[in-house]
Amino acid sequence: MKFLRLATAFVLLAGCERVVSPTPSRDSGLSQDVVPEVDSEVPADRAIPADAGLVALARRLSAGLSHVCVLRDGRVTCAGGIVAGAMGFDPEGRPRPVQVPGMVVSISSFQNSACALSQTGDVYCWGNNFLGLGAGVTEVAQPSVATLSEASFLSGAIGHCALRGDGAFCWGEVPVPGPTLADRPQRLDVEGDTVMLAAGFRFYCVLGADHRVRCRGVNDHGQSGRAPSPEAVPLTEVQGLQDAVEVRSGGAASCARRVSGRVACWGSNQFGTLGTRRERDQFVAANMPGLENVIQIAVSGANACAVTQDGAVWCWGTRQAGLMGDGVRVADDQSPDFVQSTPIRVPEVADAVETAVGTEVACALRRDQSVWCWGRNNHSSLPWPNGTVSRPVRVVAAP
Repeated sequence: MKFLRLATAFVLLAGCERVVSPTPSRDSGLSQDVVPEVDSEVPADRAIPADAGLVALARRLSAGLSHVCVLRDGRVTCAGGIVAGAMGFDPEGRPRPVQVPGMVVSISSFQNSACALSQTGDVYCWGNNFLGLGAGVTEVAQPSVATLSEASFLSGAIGHCALRGDGAFCWGEVPVPGPTLADRPQRLDVEGDTVMLAAGFRFYCVLGADHRVRCRGVNDHGQSGRAPSPEAVPLTEVQGLQDAVEVRSGGAASCARRVSGRVACWGSNQFGTLGTRRERDQFVAANMPGLENVIQIAVSGANACAVTQDGAVWCWGTRQAGLMGDGVRVADDQSPDFVQSTPIRVPEVADAVETAVGTEVACALRRDQSVWCWGRNNHSSLPWPNGTVSRPVRVVAAP
């Protein structure tokens, strides 16, 4: 089976547009002297609410290489590259329903595949590759056979992962050291109180019911929670983070949403993923300056976005595919404006309830349940001409 590697997330697109955004500072070096930061909005002697936002971990929006899927009233609709070839490629980018058995409660995407978690705990996948159904099943248009059963949580970014009572399972790109590809679900080491798993490139992080984050895997940029080293590390608690309610990983970095609504990140900052005006990596979680009242985050490859309580979408990372959504694209990685190292607001979205970031496309789910996306139309299958749009375009209309 031929798999697309994560490296596609960093492929530089041809062409470059004039940039009007400020030039970020790109200091070199490694920040190993970061002091663990206790969120001042959450006093140590104050109990964190029992749910603390954990009930909102199910995703209704997911984006892959060049597709988007949305979950509405228990049913899934997808548009873009996921319906390519034998699965009904539509050059107009018109959305198509996916007949997933049962009532769906959460969805995930990776490259040209997507998965759905049903109310009964079954995980169904469709698309091209990364389906977890064995080497002989590489293309599914309408899913009918479950990849995994008795699951309680589903996530995507680097492959697909799910939690169930006996541990965590991933398929496609398995987030462990070494070039691990799996056409069946592979078990990962997690602790018994894990409520969420986020997969990066050859590492993963888990969120426990105690609101602490622990990571395992490669650690060359501090992404697994210890001072950078060439050796992989065991499950390690991330310093400076005792109040997390969501964690997302992508590439070699992770971000966590705190109970206060702030966002703290760690790992590689080569592409500005940590949201700070410096190129330094860090292994201690540090609050992102200026971003508050966040209700949901998304991280994928070299980009990330967040939704704030007022419905705004904020994005940061590379401008290689116009993923800031502000009308600017920079494909030249030597340009000082290639990296947007601090969050910038997507100007045309003011009523978002969720965001998703894929390899080359980002999207927002709005209050009326319509889906708007921006980025690169990799397969000529989204509703804009082949190439890049750096402002939101409606992809799925309101029901």
